[in-house]
Amino acid sequence: MKKICLLLPDKIFYSVGGARSHQGEKIDVTAEILIDALCTNDYHESYRFNRKEITVLSIETIDDKRS
Repeated sequence: MKKICLLLPDKIFYSVGGARSHQGEKIDVTAEILIDALCTNDYHESYRFNRKEITVLSIETIDDKRS
């Protein structure tokens, strides 16, 4: 497992739609939204940060004691 500390903007761009119809808006970043952003793999739904606004502060290996 990795423990990662990120510096992120307060809002993330969320878009939903397809080739014919598309809607997007900036929404507040919450723990649930961040997990959705990391896990969503759907053509019709996406979350995006601006790459220039993300800073990785630290990455460390953590023993996973949950097993």
